[in-house]
Amino acid sequence: MSVAATALTPLGITVLALLFERPMHPYEMYQLLIQRRDDRLVKIRPGSLYHTVDRLERQELVVALGTEREGNRPSAPPTPSPRRAGRR
Repeated sequence: MSVAATALTPLGITVLALLFERPMHPYEMYQLLIQRRDDRLVKIRPGSLYHTVDRLERQELVVALGTEREGNRPSAPPTPSPRRAGRR
């Protein structure tokens, strides 16, 4: 991976910070960031959070948990959990 592909964006850092609080779904992250008014600090859209979580998972910085499905809908939403960023 190139340096640009592995660099953390401000939104990536924000997602990791949220996941150190507790595991949560990207939509829950969005709601929490709006509630906290962090959208004033970082450009936030629900779609960009899903993309950021996917990118962090490819970089092995988070692991998605609970992806069971019932019909067309997830019964438990994929919940990213911090894996190795910043803690040893």
